[in-house]
Amino acid sequence: MCLSAACFAWPARAQWADSVGIYHWGGRLNLSASDGVNLIANMGGHVARLVLSPLYYSEYGGGTGCYPDFSLAALVQEPDIQHALDDQRIKTFILTAYDGVSFGDCSTLRFLNPRFYTATNLAAMQAEYRDFVLRLFQRYAGSGRHFVISNWESDNAVYCNAMSEYVSDPAFRLQCDSNYPAYYDGNRNIFDSLDGLRLWLEARDAGIAEGVRVAQEQGLGGLEVAHAPEINSVRLLESNGFPSVLQYVLSRLHFNSVSYSAYEAANANRPATALTEDIRTIRAVTGADKVIIGEVGYSRSVWQDAAATRLRAFVEAAIACGVQYLISWNLNDQDAEFDFGAFDSAGDITPTGRLLETMFEQPALRLSAPHSLRPRSTSRIEE
Repeated sequence: MCLSAACFAWPARAQWADSVGIYHWGGRLNLSASDGVNLIANMGGHVARLVLSPLYYSEYGGGTGCYPDFSLAALVQEPDIQHALDDQRIKTFILTAYDGVSFGDCSTLRFLNPRFYTATNLAAMQAEYRDFVLRLFQRYAGSGRHFVISNWESDNAVYCNAMSEYVSDPAFRLQCDSNYPAYYDGNRNIFDSLDGLRLWLEARDAGIAEGVRVAQEQGLGGLEVAHAPEINSVRLLESNGFPSVLQYVLSRLHFNSVSYSAYEAANANRPATALTEDIRTIRAVTGADKVIIGEVGYSRSVWQDAAATRLRAFVEAAIACGVQYLISWNLNDQDAEFDFGAFDSAGDITPTGRLLETMFEQPALRLSAPHSLRPRSTSRIEE
C-alpha cells in the first residue's frame, strides 16, 4: 500500500487543511479535549470538531459523573476546553453542543420533548446559548476564526439512536416503538420527538443570534459564529415511508448552514454520485447556502487497505460539490470494531491518519463550486 506524499498529490490551489478536519470524541485513548486538538494541529489540520455537553468528564478523560450545574458558557471556561479553543493553529471549530437546560442530568432528552418548551424553559435555553456565544466573542474577537454550533445526527437521535436499524430490522423497530415513552421523556412516538427537535433548533438559533447581536453591540467582531443542525438521512428514511429530519423539520426552518453526517452516501455503491445527489437535495429542501459534511469515515476492519483510498475519493467528491467543511471520524479508534481512527488504540498513526496528515500538507483541487453542484463510540450519544 502506498502512503508516500507522491500517492496523495494534488494540483496547487487553496489548502485542504482549511476545509478538511478531524472529529475528536472519545476513543480508546480517551484524550483530553486540548490534547486531541493539539494532536490534530500537529498533524497540520486547521479544522477540528469537539463535543461540549454535560458528559464532558467521561468523554474527555476527566473522570466520571455528570458535570454539575452545567452551562455551555461555564464549560468553555474549563481549563482543558479553554486551552483547546485557544489553539491558534485551528481556524475553525465545529462544536457538537448540548445545553444544560435540556440535558443537564446527562440522561433525559428533554430537548426532544415538545412539552418541555414552556416560556420559562425557552427563555433559559436561549439565554444559555446567548451567553455561550457572547463568551466566544469576548475571548476570540478579532481572531478571524469560525465557530460552528451543531448537534449529533438528528435522525439517529429520534430513531432510538439507530436510524438504519429502525428501517431495516422489524424487531428493533418494534422494541423502539414499544418503549418510546420510556426512552424519550414521555414522548408518544417519533413525531413528538421531531416536533421537540424543531423547537430545540429554533431556540438554539434564537439564542445564538442574540449572542451575536449583543457581541456586535459591545463592539466585538472579527469572529464568525454559525448554527448548522446535523442530519444523517437524505434518502433512506423517506424512501421507506418514515419521516426524516430533513423533510419534516429543516424544510420548515430554512437554516443557512446544514451539517450532513454522510455515511448514507459514503456506503452507497457509487459514493461520489450519491453524495452529489444528496447535497443537491439538502440545498433544494432547506435553501442552505453552506453544507458541511459533519462526519464521515471508513472502518479499517471492514475496508482494510481501501479505507484510506475511499476516504480520499469521498473528500475529493465533497470538495468538488462545494461543501464548506468535511470532518473525518474519528481522531482515535474506539476498539477493534470501531476502527475509523487516525490513530489506533495503541496511539499509532493509521493509514487513514497518514492520508489526512499528507492532505493537510497539500493544496486542494478546489474549495468551492457553482451553486448548482452545490458507526461508533460508547462515549457518544449512541447510534
